[in-house]
Amino acid sequence: LDNGIAYVRRDCEAIKMTEEAEKELQLLRKEESTMPTHEKHAKELASIARHAMRCRKKVIVHNYSSGNSRKVSDRILEIFNCDLNNSYVYAYEISTGLVKQFKLCRAESIEILDEPWENQHKHICQNRDVFNMSYSNESPYENIEIELSLRAKTLLEEEYPDSKKYLHELTQTKWSLKTTVANVLGVGRFCMGLLDEIQIIKGERVRMYIHDCLQKQFYQYCLNQNMH
Repeated sequence: LDNGIAYVRRDCEAIKMTEEAEKELQLLRKEESTMPTHEKHAKELASIARHAMRCRKKVIVHNYSSGNSRKVSDRILEIFNCDLNNSYVYAYEISTGLVKQFKLCRAESIEILDEPWENQHKHICQNRDVFNMSYSNESPYENIEIELSLRAKTLLEEEYPDSKKYLHELTQTKWSLKTTVANVLGVGRFCMGLLDEIQIIKGERVRMYIHDCLQKQFYQYCLNQNMH
């Protein structure tokens, strides 16, 4: 702002903001003011990630909490894709030499380095199912159909926004999810947390995965009880 007049910074030049752009920005700021903290944080990181992509610069993702390794560490990445929901980025990780998906809400901050990309030929985005599991030749695909309560449907949309286009309303309180999954891990973990809210109509491998997991948990529970 300069004497109440809004400007846009473009490279080294300050250009007066149009009235239309100013209204759009005010509306955006109003929406952001009511946004949950974790969503606002992810959106801010997504903005930095997209800037790094445009500049083709490496970044350090500080204090990333990995769901796989269960460790918190810094990651040096070449981010080359960011989903429209500001939830994930796809990046080439320098230390492992692999393309991975990173969830923005698990990062503390992103720092853009003054180092250009060096591995653009490896920037290949893997196809993923609605539960963010990667398709591969080692894992058989599974066609699934699941009935969800309104609560389960809402939680699914919040956690996995890409699922919305595969949801169909059956009644005011019941929804159906029909899709293909890369493997049973993602959908199985989701279903296990909502067993009284979902019904698996189709997907035998999903049923078997849940059965095996619950059986192991029950065995472990009984073992612990006997030890005490």
